Amino acid sequence: IAFREKRPQLNRILSIVNVPELKGIEYVTREERAMVRIGALTSHARLADSPIIHKEFPAVAMAADHVGSQQIRNRGTIGGNLANASVGGDMVPLMVLLHAEMEIMNSNGEIRVVPMEEFLLGAGRTVLGSQDILLAVYIPVTGKSSCFHKLGARDEVTIADISLCLTWTVREGKLCQVEGVMGAVDGRPVWIDAVRQYLEGR
Repeated sequence: IAFREKRPQLNRILSIVNVPELKGIEYVTREERAMVRIGALTSHARLADSPIIHKEFPAVAMAADHVGSQQIRNRGTIGGNLANASVGGDMVPLMVLLHAEMEIMNSNGEIRVVPMEEFLLGAGRTVLGSQDILLAVYIPVTGKSSCFHKLGARDEVTIADISLCLTWTVREGKLCQVEGVMGAVDGRPVWIDAVRQYLEGR
């Protein structure tokens, strides 16, 4: 969309779609923390089908299974969704909720890791510079349950008018450690303290 609107004068466009290092889902350890690494070019369809994602982050699988049409899920990637930073992007509030970290490389080969909250600058804006590329997304493994739901103009193939994602644990039959984030309601995802206050202990 940005290319169509701005019509930049480009001599060439380089496709990175077949770079294997930018794909895949795997368990890793970073700074003594168990995490899941998701390559930036991992498709929504692969996220929706991944046993690792279903086990550790059910909300991500739920969201990925409802991004656009099946054709879009087959081609669209988590990195593209996050770099686009759309207010209605399904992965954006999820990565904030899950305390994800973005791995970025510049044209000198220097790599930095940025928390998702800092990665987002506002609607359609991120910290990515013109010489940066998003390599991967790292999500801490916490063992918490999660869910995602969005409302739009249609039940399927719709952009969120509002979305809500939650994480929680259960202790002695009661909800605890509840966190909630809403998407598509502001330029950035919004933490919802009222969700925690309402659900804790139920």
